[in-house]
Amino acid sequence: MYRFEGSLRKGNNDMKKILVVDNDIMLLEFMSDLLEKEGHHVLTAKDGLTALETLEAYLPHIMFIDLIMPNIDGERLCRTIRKIPKLNGIYIIIVSAIAAEQEIDFTEIGADACIAKGSFDKMSEHVLYILDRLDNKVPNEIPKNIIGLEDVRSRDITKELLSFKRHSDAILNNISEGILELNLKNKVIYANDFAQLLISIREEELLGSCFTDLFDDPHKMRVKELIDLIDYGPQEITDDLPLMLNGKMVSLNILPVYDEERKSIIVILNDNTKRRQAEYALKKEKKFSETLVQSSPTFFVAMNSKGKVIMMNEAMLEAIDYSLDEVVGKDYLTVFVPESERDNLSKIFNNLVLDRKPTINNNRVLTKYGRELPVEWHGSPVFKENGEFDFFFGVGIDITERKQAEEALKESEDKFRNFAEQSIVGINLIQDGVFKYVNPRFAEMFGYTVEECLNNMSFRELVYPEDLPIVEGNVRRRLSGEAESVKYDFRGIKKTGEIIHAEVFGSTFFFNGKPASTATLLDITERKRMENEIRELSLRDPLTELYNRRGFISLAEQQIKAANRAEKKVLLTFIDVDDLKLINDNLGHEEGDKALIETADVIHQAFRQSDIIARIGGDEFAVLAIDSTDMNSEAFSKRLQQKIDECNAKEFRKYILSMSWGTVIFDPESPLSMDQLMSSADKLMYMQKRAKQQVENPVTPVKAGVQN
Repeated sequence: MYRFEGSLRKGNNDMKKILVVDNDIMLLEFMSDLLEKEGHHVLTAKDGLTALETLEAYLPHIMFIDLIMPNIDGERLCRTIRKIPKLNGIYIIIVSAIAAEQEIDFTEIGADACIAKGSFDKMSEHVLYILDRLDNKVPNEIPKNIIGLEDVRSRDITKELLSFKRHSDAILNNISEGILELNLKNKVIYANDFAQLLISIREEELLGSCFTDLFDDPHKMRVKELIDLIDYGPQEITDDLPLMLNGKMVSLNILPVYDEERKSIIVILNDNTKRRQAEYALKKEKKFSETLVQSSPTFFVAMNSKGKVIMMNEAMLEAIDYSLDEVVGKDYLTVFVPESERDNLSKIFNNLVLDRKPTINNNRVLTKYGRELPVEWHGSPVFKENGEFDFFFGVGIDITERKQAEEALKESEDKFRNFAEQSIVGINLIQDGVFKYVNPRFAEMFGYTVEECLNNMSFRELVYPEDLPIVEGNVRRRLSGEAESVKYDFRGIKKTGEIIHAEVFGSTFFFNGKPASTATLLDITERKRMENEIRELSLRDPLTELYNRRGFISLAEQQIKAANRAEKKVLLTFIDVDDLKLINDNLGHEEGDKALIETADVIHQAFRQSDIIARIGGDEFAVLAIDSTDMNSEAFSKRLQQKIDECNAKEFRKYILSMSWGTVIFDPESPLSMDQLMSSADKLMYMQKRAKQQVENPVTPVKAGVQN
């Protein structure tokens, strides 16, 4: 039993806020009249969904709730209310018309009392009795059983309907499909257990929510368009083009449901994620197998039970000078095997079918132009599910090339060593974490001799500490077989301590019977320097050589974050060149550009070298002052005006340089975002500009006597 608390403990006959929930209009009118005559404030709701919407803005002391209602029944409504913390103090009374037909454990669903629906006279007595007990602060005197049960009789038809409902609920909550019911506003009024699990939203949050809002764009629009068509009959989204819901691929069916009083929508959700993943994996595996066969340098051939070719891969076709169209359907023994070997190979095929085991044999293959290729074949029979022989599959290795490769191995090793020794790129071989081979160029890149590198030196000694995880991870991936080859950059440390940048192309092979990692290294230090210069240019204003808006915001945001962590103040100043348009119009844009360059020089003189200075627009500049103990904006303003005056004091000037500015301070104790700081400084700048225009008569900045 939930505790009785809150304003219900006030003195007798206190006005209470009461919400009555029932789909019977006559009962709603009866309860409203009864309770309002007792001086209470009463609202009514026709179903559970309406009640939840009412509770968003209205917090009653007491609720009377019917159990059997459309659009969220009384049981679900009670459970939902008890799961919402702000509603936990409501005293809930069940008013049930099925009390005689079904044993109700109203405390289990979160109710505090239960009244059986009978005659209005009897119900009045029971309702007023409970209110009296509450007014007199003795809620424990309210019976724990159903009040008024002796006044009603059991009905067989109701028992049958309740039994049917229990069976239906058991079925709906144990099927592997999500079942939801929506009202005509797309609000969820029912969700079975699997639907809640699939959507991963608790029932109290799901009930009353908008169904289409459960989906992300553009899936939300697809569902909405489908629901809009419900008047034309059932709609569906099949698993061919599934929806994404909570990270799962789902299909759905939407069905209209009609009865005499209302219309609703049933949605059936099917989770197709595992099946789709399995199909995708199967297609991927098939594609992988086909790619593996066709890209393999070994020979692949398949023959049916009659000895006709049904498949041959690219490597074999190229070796025997045929196209696929020329070989499919041809008798393998007659076309591709020398006559002297046909009888022997025919016996091998027959034995394969009888023994049902793979075999290895050597035989020659005829090319289109009569050459004979010695091939080592690994053959296997394939049988149907009923045990009948289906086809023969063979994997062949051209052993002529293998022998040639073996003979050329020593020569290639000598060539490789000669190439490595003369190579302009660094080459190394790492095994057990130390260098087993380095070429002269590799040693030169890091300022060591070859002998020093091979003296049990660990590769870690040459790696910049912050980049060590990158290098170790790539070496580990190669040695474990996770990656056959890798390409990456890292920073190295020369013997002198100088940092260099290197680009690595690495692979794996066996050295002295153990896995080893080998790599070629390019010194890309100069390239990195040039890339940094290019990146720097993209952040600079070409006219003034100050940072542009992009560069300023990028650097300023970093400094703001650093200042926030260090709990230091920084000062942001926005500066605008006054009347730049008049200079451009009267003296030309070339003179206007000079004014902008002159402005940049003045700002440079007024601020510190460590400050970030930028031209962020046509005539707008910004300065972020950092590493300063003087955070007095007046001092900054005085220094800036002094530099402007010094500039205007120069002889032979065609215009008077004038600026307006606004300054704000970033304080970590009340931090602002970069956008907020820039907006505040901009407003202060325009306040100063307007103040100057009000005090001074507008005077053209162009000196008299100068022709336009």
